[in-house]
Amino acid sequence: MIGYLVNLVGLRLPSSEPEDFGSLVAASRDEVLAAHAHRNVPFEPILARLAAERSAAGKDGIAPLRVTFAWVAAPPALSLPGLATSVEEIANGAAKFDLSLTATPAPEGLSIGIEYDAELFDCSTIARWADACERLLRSGLAEPEQAWGDLDLMSPADRDQLLLRAAGRRVDPTPEMSVIEEVERWSSCQTSAPAVVDGDVVRSYGELSARTNRWARVFEGLGVTAETVVALVLPRGIALVEAAMAVVKAGGAYLPIDPGSPPERMAYMLGDARVRLAVGHGEFGSAVKAISPEDLDVLAADASPAPWRGERSGASLAYVIYTSGSTGRPRGVGLTHEGLANLARWHRSAHELSPADRTTLLAGVGFDASVWEMWGSLTSGASLHVVPADIVLAGQGLWTWLAERGTTVSFLPTPLAEALLETTEPTDHLLRRLLVGGDRLHRGLSGRRFGLWNHYGPTEATVVTTWGPAESSDLPPVGRPIDNFRCYVVDPSGALSLPGTVGELYVGGPGLCRGYVGRPDVTAWHLVPDRWSGQPGARAYRTGDLVRWLESGELSFVGRRDEQVKVRGYRIELGEIESVLLEHSAVEEASALVEGGRLIAFWVARNGSAVGAAELRELAAKRLPDYMIPTSFVALDAMPITQNGKLARRSLAARAASMVSAERPFEAPRSPLEEELAALCGEVLGVDRLGIRDNFFELGGDSLRLVRAVSRVRDSFGVEIAPDQLFKDPTVAGLSLAVGRALVAQAQELEHGTGADEGRGPGG
Repeated sequence: MIGYLVNLVGLRLPSSEPEDFGSLVAASRDEVLAAHAHRNVPFEPILARLAAERSAAGKDGIAPLRVTFAWVAAPPALSLPGLATSVEEIANGAAKFDLSLTATPAPEGLSIGIEYDAELFDCSTIARWADACERLLRSGLAEPEQAWGDLDLMSPADRDQLLLRAAGRRVDPTPEMSVIEEVERWSSCQTSAPAVVDGDVVRSYGELSARTNRWARVFEGLGVTAETVVALVLPRGIALVEAAMAVVKAGGAYLPIDPGSPPERMAYMLGDARVRLAVGHGEFGSAVKAISPEDLDVLAADASPAPWRGERSGASLAYVIYTSGSTGRPRGVGLTHEGLANLARWHRSAHELSPADRTTLLAGVGFDASVWEMWGSLTSGASLHVVPADIVLAGQGLWTWLAERGTTVSFLPTPLAEALLETTEPTDHLLRRLLVGGDRLHRGLSGRRFGLWNHYGPTEATVVTTWGPAESSDLPPVGRPIDNFRCYVVDPSGALSLPGTVGELYVGGPGLCRGYVGRPDVTAWHLVPDRWSGQPGARAYRTGDLVRWLESGELSFVGRRDEQVKVRGYRIELGEIESVLLEHSAVEEASALVEGGRLIAFWVARNGSAVGAAELRELAAKRLPDYMIPTSFVALDAMPITQNGKLARRSLAARAASMVSAERPFEAPRSPLEEELAALCGEVLGVDRLGIRDNFFELGGDSLRLVRAVSRVRDSFGVEIAPDQLFKDPTVAGLSLAVGRALVAQAQELEHGTGADEGRGPGG
């Protein structure tokens, strides 16, 4: 008889985690018996009745596996006259399911075979799983009362190898060599070398040392001592660098704040950090004394330029920086001199910086990457060049600027770097390393004159935790731990995850923050004892990021265990956006998500209350920085929920896409130029149908998509459009006018040039 004689029986795994192995076996036995009571019901009709899609993607876009288990009795002995018989297994070369386990009783115990889809799993992963399964069974059978989470899945040798992989290179710090001492060392041996360049203004190392020494004495006179937090409400530039150095020299800690921050948010940060002194222009409240850089120069006129070193140690606070908070308020993170010095030492060594290098200061003031850019360059003796605000998003213009300045090493937030790499690099640039970080890097880079290096790290661990080259992988890993850091991949039970399996990333090392300002409860949750380091009192930070170890020994980023997201490289807690919207008296429920790169907010109004999207957008603009303001606000009658009563975020995303599209009046392109530009901008935005009056930014466009659009226009039409053109008129119609004018001007220039050449012929 030939046929498909297998009847699949669906099994529901125990809904609650058993306390011990024996309970797990008992619970599983009950489930199997209950399932077999209905074994005559075919499996496919059950799926149809439940409307279950076996290929549907679950959380983080990962499709659930189709896993089967079969208990196969040993085949009966076949006795034929005059013949000796044996059973041979014949593999058909194809996996029928994603993963299949077959158990067969054998005289010496139990034989388990694993069949798997080779496109989903590596052979080494399956071998590791098989070893873990055997260890699980042996330890569970030996001690059935043992706690489920304590069962041993890893051999001592494997655990030692994993801990060896988890540790970065061990480098002993230079005694008392803080970032200030490192910069002063260069100031004494290359006094006239340029330290910071901002347009036409150049500060040599000698001038930088003298000015910051004078300012440090002024700060001391204003009451700045160890642990004093001084806010720097300054734009990216020389004054920001000088103020930061002077505060640190005085023994204090600096808090960088973007001057363009919403007033309410700025006031909260100043109050939360107990700031009493702020450097910047303007007033910052009655409790804060404001002093401008110009005032500092006046007060420091008679101060000594001799080296100044305020009281501090490796454990002293060096800077405070605020990140998005899930409770509706940003959280201040306090970082130490020990961590800052470790970052600078690693950076100099890893990226081979020297006084011959020219680096950039491009990251936003409130983005902790600016800390890395500043101190990494100045402690290496290199010259730090401030990138003008109008150049950061200029696409090809940024390339030109980097080439003209002779830049050799530059950091770019990952989304901006990916946009820049879509443009053509100048042939005369000197860039040797492009450093990226702050968001997931989607592809590597090869065949260029410079190297691309990927970096990862939470703010709580002094900017950078792992790093590695991004050369040929379609989805580059986040690399290995930096010097003196440790990275652990931990499963839900708190044990180390097997290599290749997903777990939460815990990081430990000298760069860990002291904690969150005024938040001991949050600090205790995220900073836990590091029980794997062997160092008394060592701590580890729970990042919330899901990762796994690759066979190469590098970490691969998988996703988040919570609702934290990244937008334009900035870390955002969606709960902060939701909390701001809920402050409106007319809002009953609020939710936010990122879909297709767009930050979308949803709200449900209270009964009888009236509130519109414009009103909520205005509220968000008062409380949130620009990168946290949703691009779309969608009103709902009720929030969609799952069968478990939780918010159905995927349903929200689908509903938002359809509602935004339906609400948008469509005006078709009127010319071939508008048609081509509509298709180009639609592809950049991820929008299927784009009308000529649709607003580029309201459909999810941001500064980085703007760079891509301008770059695509140049490649398609051979003309350069200033990025601010789309800011002035963010529609296809407006862009069409700009491109049309540029094409006409280009044609006239070519025609004029040809005529002039002809006029200079023989006898002309």
